[in-house]
Amino acid sequence: VEMSTENVKKFYSLTGHYVYAIRGLAMEELHEHPCSKPKSRWEILAGVMCPSATVLNADTITALTDAITKSFDSNPFVKDVTRTLLCDPSDYDDSTDELDIQLQIGSDCYTHVHPDHLNVYDFSGWVSVHNGGAYNIQKWAEGFDGHEGWYLMYPYVGVSERNVPQHPMSRWYNNGNGDNIVYVARLGDSLPYRDLIDGLKTDAV
Repeated sequence: VEMSTENVKKFYSLTGHYVYAIRGLAMEELHEHPCSKPKSRWEILAGVMCPSATVLNADTITALTDAITKSFDSNPFVKDVTRTLLCDPSDYDDSTDELDIQLQIGSDCYTHVHPDHLNVYDFSGWVSVHNGGAYNIQKWAEGFDGHEGWYLMYPYVGVSERNVPQHPMSRWYNNGNGDNIVYVARLGDSLPYRDLIDGLKTDAV
């Protein structure tokens, strides 16, 4: 089963489950910097020049480029990498306030993202317990405001015009990957039908 945007969207019509890729997750702490940890995730924009490529020292560019280009991850949307070279310490000291680094590698732009970014989850169990009401989880699949239907935007900064409050990242860490929000795969991954979570194993799928 290919986790394409179209197939993720189809889970609702085929199973009645609210399945989305997650977007909008924020990184807030220095330990989330790709030079502070060996593993990191990068969103790929193929054939695109980075609109705001991050200014970095040469050692940092070398270390991050090496990790990205040596990764065997073939996912078309995100690349999970392991860094083995050292970055320049001045690029991730206490003065660092930029965690969503953009890096141009050849003709492609890579942006450092939250490690759960574009993970696909079944949010069906969250519908009945969501403090903001079931509709704010259901609406994405049901065509709210012309939405594409395959992703849920985490309202980290809130949406004032719709009276959606800010959602601190602690809410995601406390509830994501739990009993009510169940991990399926990454957007762009393919997995055998037998490896789908039980709620998505239907004859229609």
